[in-house]
Amino acid sequence: MKQTKKHYDDIAKEYNESRQTGLVGFLVKRESEAIMQRLNVQVGEDILDAGCGSGFYAEKILKLGGKVFGVDLSPEMVNVCIAKGIDAVQGDLTELNLHRQYKKILCAGSLEFIEDQTQLFNSLTSHLDTSGKLFCLFPRFNWAGFLYRLYHFSHGVRILLFNSSDCEKIAEDNGLEIIDICYPEPLTKLVTFQKK
Repeated sequence: MKQTKKHYDDIAKEYNESRQTGLVGFLVKRESEAIMQRLNVQVGEDILDAGCGSGFYAEKILKLGGKVFGVDLSPEMVNVCIAKGIDAVQGDLTELNLHRQYKKILCAGSLEFIEDQTQLFNSLTSHLDTSGKLFCLFPRFNWAGFLYRLYHFSHGVRILLFNSSDCEKIAEDNGLEIIDICYPEPLTKLVTFQKK
């Protein structure tokens, strides 16, 4: 966790820009189209961006008239968000206690860095309103996932990859049901969970 925080602190200022071009830009565009379509932001609604990074999705939510609150492990990423006018705090998603619930929670780009998935999903679902939806972007256990894992390993960061049974177990263990699955590109799987 410490190495993950350091890595993202180091790249915070250039993070969004570095993901706009080339193959990474193509993948991010496909992911963001799938996420924003399913998130279906309504004017005035509150959305939790769990693992907000430097505000890539938070900015999109705000442009569509939503309200967003971001949480990220990296203080430097949070500083970038705040400089953009995004309401965000530094925090560990496994220990989150915001004293409120949301109808929609987005967790894109963070799941793979958190070893204790049980604690993570306990934390996220405790912030999910009755019949609320949780939108999670999982890196897949396939060739693209292994290349992604290798990239992070070269920066001293260990990540998790997920298969179908992992997502089903997450749903079962947390009183959730899977209501939608899509594959925006080879690396990721976007799963929409809803409270039962």
